[in-house]
This record gives sequence, C-alpha cells and structure tokens, in this order.
Amino acid sequence: MDKIIKDKFKNIPIDDDTIVLYSQEAKFGELDVLYEIWIFDRVVKAQSFIFLKDDISHLKNEGLIKMINESTKHFDVKINEVNENYVFANFGYQLLNEFTLEVIEN
Repeated sequence: MDKIIKDKFKNIPIDDDTIVLYSQEAKFGELDVLYEIWIFDRVVKAQSFIFLKDDISHLKNEGLIKMINESTKHFDVKINEVNENYVFANFGYQLLNEFTLEVIEN
C-alpha cells in the first residue's frame, strides 16, 4: 500500500459511540478505499467503504451502491456524506446483544 493512499484517510471522523474493530486501506476497483468493520452503540455491527469525496465525484450514489451490491452481495448499502472530504458507504448491518455483543439471529 503506498503512502498516498494512507494520507488520504488520516482524518476520518469517528463517532464517540463507534468502536472500529478493523480498518484497512485497499482498492475497490480503481478507487482507493478505507474498509472498516465497526460497532455502533453496542447494538449494531456493520461494515463501511470510506471514499475520498473527490475520488467518487464522477459517480452518482445509485452507481456506487450498485457497484458495492455486486461486489459484496450486501443489498443494504446506505450512503452517508460525513463531511466535505469523505463519503461512507455502510452495509452488512447486524443487530447485537448489547451485553454479549453476539449477533442476534433473525
């Protein structure tokens, strides 16, 4: 992984109620991405592809969602522009038991 990619994702905002379990810079097709697995408020576990907003300015949200659907087989993708620099594509939501942090089976 080259230094340019790492510098892109050095200022990712993190919500106070979020615990990042895994974080890795990667490529999503030709796009640089930060892949994360996280837990929010001890009740939701999910994954994110975090993009530099400038890198995906040529894509519409629907196109980005379709790419993620096809690649991950997750069809619950939610796009969130967190600030002027980053776009989060969140997916793979699972409910957790807030005491054991185990996935609640549906």
